[in-house]
Amino acid sequence: MPRIDRRVFIARMPSRLAPRKLVLLALSLSLLVTLAPSLPAAATESSSTKSSDAEVSTEAPDPQEVLDKVDTAALRAADAKETITPPPAPPAETPSNPLEAISPPPDTLPDGWEAGTEIVQRRTATTKVFTGRVPGEIETRTYPEPVHFKQDKAWLPIDSSLKASDGDSRSAKANDFDLELADTADSSKLVKLTLDSEHSVAFGMDKAAKVKGKGANNSVTYTKVQKSTDVRLTSTNAGVKEEIILTSADAPTRFVFPLTLKGLTASIDEFGDVVYRDSAGLERAR
Repeated sequence: MPRIDRRVFIARMPSRLAPRKLVLLALSLSLLVTLAPSLPAAATESSSTKSSDAEVSTEAPDPQEVLDKVDTAALRAADAKETITPPPAPPAETPSNPLEAISPPPDTLPDGWEAGTEIVQRRTATTKVFTGRVPGEIETRTYPEPVHFKQDKAWLPIDSSLKASDGDSRSAKANDFDLELADTADSSKLVKLTLDSEHSVAFGMDKAAKVKGKGANNSVTYTKVQKSTDVRLTSTNAGVKEEIILTSADAPTRFVFPLTLKGLTASIDEFGDVVYRDSAGLERAR
């Protein structure tokens, strides 16, 4: 399910916040210097108060008498203690073939066992399976986001890198949805996610300047789309990530993104996410 991830970054803290930090630091140091000299006096006063409230005997006990009591108690404890030796643990049963439990079915093993070979038939959206160091041993790698998409009953690798598309726009190379990023920031379809021929999500940025995006790897950056504001769009395996970068305190505090929907309706869930559902109520993107 595609996901639109929107984040806001402050590239530089406004200088007017600096004096507040200095004042807090000065107050902290002043409080520390004020409290530190009073600590020994408080401790002394507490000690003297305890001495006056209770009578304490100053007569020291006889050392030999204390040692005799300790030795007697130790001997009694030694006599009463029983030494219990637990029975030895039974040896663990070693199966005749330790790899039987993890050996994959013979029809999914690659021809000519070689360590590190992917078993393609065992792919899922978020896992890859490889052969181990010895025949019968396998290694499963699980990823936090999709790495494969299904096409004609086969799991194919996702390629989120961007390629040139119609006009000057860019699109992701391989996924189960089509992602297209516009050439200029003022487009009403700055980002367009096409799920299938009947369902798509697109949005633009209201009052954005007509600035051309600059591509690097799988991202496109539009500088100065509004006052002290840049926008970076990144193609990901799960959808698209949008970053709004504020370069000074003069940047706007409110941004509007008009939606263009096909076959979908938008709503906000209890977590504040925008959810896109089809006519059957099925969640298709967020």
